[in-house]
Amino acid sequence: MQRAMNRTIALAMIVRNEAARLADCLNSVKGQVDEIVIVDTGSTDHTVDVARQYTDKVMFYAWDNDFAAARNFALEQTNSAWILSLDADEQLDVRGGDLRDLAGQKEKEAFCLPLQTGEVDDNCQYDRFMVLRFFRNTYRFRGAIHEQIIVGDVAALGFAANPVIRHAAIPARERRMRRGRNIALLQKAINKEPDNPFLIYYYGVDWLGLGRLEKATACFERVLGCLTDEHTLFRAPALRYLIDCYKLQGELDKAICLCMDESMRYGEYSDLFFEGGVLFELKGEYQMAVKWFNEALRHDEPPAVFHHTKGTESYLSLHHLGCCLEQLGAFKQARECYLRALAANKRYIHPLHQLIHMDLSRQSAASVWEDLWKGGYLTDSLSAASAAESFWEAGLPDLAYACLIQAGADVSAALIKYGVYSGRQGEALASLEQLRSRTPVLSVALAVDEIVALLMAENLKQAKARAWDLWKRPAGRNAAWAMLHVTHMLEKGSLGGIPEPHRQKEVTEVLITVLENCWHSRVEDSQLQASLTDIMTQIMRILLLQPQPTLLLTACLQDKADRLRQQIRYNFESARGVWV
Repeated sequence: MQRAMNRTIALAMIVRNEAARLADCLNSVKGQVDEIVIVDTGSTDHTVDVARQYTDKVMFYAWDNDFAAARNFALEQTNSAWILSLDADEQLDVRGGDLRDLAGQKEKEAFCLPLQTGEVDDNCQYDRFMVLRFFRNTYRFRGAIHEQIIVGDVAALGFAANPVIRHAAIPARERRMRRGRNIALLQKAINKEPDNPFLIYYYGVDWLGLGRLEKATACFERVLGCLTDEHTLFRAPALRYLIDCYKLQGELDKAICLCMDESMRYGEYSDLFFEGGVLFELKGEYQMAVKWFNEALRHDEPPAVFHHTKGTESYLSLHHLGCCLEQLGAFKQARECYLRALAANKRYIHPLHQLIHMDLSRQSAASVWEDLWKGGYLTDSLSAASAAESFWEAGLPDLAYACLIQAGADVSAALIKYGVYSGRQGEALASLEQLRSRTPVLSVALAVDEIVALLMAENLKQAKARAWDLWKRPAGRNAAWAMLHVTHMLEKGSLGGIPEPHRQKEVTEVLITVLENCWHSRVEDSQLQASLTDIMTQIMRILLLQPQPTLLLTACLQDKADRLRQQIRYNFESARGVWV
């Protein structure tokens, strides 16, 4: 009985205006805690109502700009042996391990748990930080801001691989407000403890989050100079943040020197070698980048105490390695890297674009599509959508459409666009009606695609009606103006008017977008192709009537010519035997 008592767990939280997120957090700890204590520090929304659906221990604390004091007040209301501390924008993932297993380790007083931030869905891409959030109910928080639990005995502190805390994204405006609040509180704390490296570290993190790179750089340079390997939990992320600061300020050489120096200290830190590889890649020094990415691939995921970006030891380095090898003309090796990256994580779909691009330069488009199907890339909606976009960019909308159909994709804007420009007018218009039954107001881009489909089918009356419907929406008036005048040109052979000066640029951009979509088309039906050619002709006539549209069109054509030259050069090099 005594052993069971020693493993009781309380979730202790402080919250304010978290009604939208609190339920997800509390649902995530079901079955993991015996007690929930929630302290509200001044909510003006329905946070308290949500909290009371999960616990009767909802308390109130008058906010005094002291996070430790508020959290410690919450701890005093608990009766359990262990404390789990979470914020409302976090969720506990226990699929890999249980809190009670940790609580049963008698020699440990506290545990750091992995905190994952970023794109954590489906194990795609995220950053991992270790945070001390699970501890015996004898410890108390210290620090008015970025409060911490301090464990004096290093042997009593454990690092657990599971369970995992997943941090949910919050709106940018709210993030900025939090950082502004934190900076004000941190400045007061630093005034009292000017040499506290942990306060300076958090000060740098918040300045970096606000984009104040000079201030963040000064903080991280100072922190890196005074923290030792006993504080790797803070020193490793400070190192990577400082590399980011240098990189974002264009000081690539300074960042590279830092990577070289620190690689002597952390010789098995895959993230550090990945960072170095990216820096050399940005400088165009691909041979050096290859060496650093290969070094990153030699190492496993770093120990838990290190800040880690998932994939630096595998698919991220493989992807970048492939890009560098491609730049060096080693196409076969580059392709192998892309395949290995996709095999390591099929949810990381970025290498798929390069793979398709390479394969289209050496074999038929139909063969490339079939290889993707055989490789299983068209059974998953995410990879199928990426493959579809690649085929679209290559001017193969029919194969883009086939990718989504093969994956069993639901009706979407992309499916309709690919259908329109591959000559599947009937299917596209039917899909539009199906979508309209669920979403009465289509996006402006989708409404334009519908009008193009009707024009290709020579249904000018219906196209004009849809354009007028679009005109009724303030956000759609520029697109409506553009499509009404395309319709008028097709019907009357003359321009119905010139857009007002304040909307001319936006109207021109709509017309150029439609023109570019038409250039991506591949239509077998001769009548539809004739209609499409007529649409492009009339758009060109409209664009050439005024100086500003003509200049924008010229820039668009120049960009398209440059991309075409690059593609021809790429294909020609491969055809001459560079593919070895």
